[in-house]
Amino acid sequence: MQDLLPRALDVNLRNLALGHLTFEAAGATFVRDPKLPAIYDANFLCRITASTEAEVERLLSRARSEYARCPELTFRLDPQRQAHLRRG
Repeated sequence: MQDLLPRALDVNLRNLALGHLTFEAAGATFVRDPKLPAIYDANFLCRITASTEAEVERLLSRARSEYARCPELTFRLDPQRQAHLRRG
């Protein structure tokens, strides 16, 4: 049953990305729609693999550039990544 959760989350992310520009860069998957900058479900990062301080800085720099027209940055983290961040 536990292996279903990551698969279900992946399906959800793929559905959200439909119809939007999607690409891999700087240790994450970027989903963008320049025509809809205020819609966070059309502009987000997911599948984040950046983990070192330098990788995270590169990711944040790229995200700020890619989403410059968006009112906020949206990161969609999987439950394991969230737990890792909480532990610090």
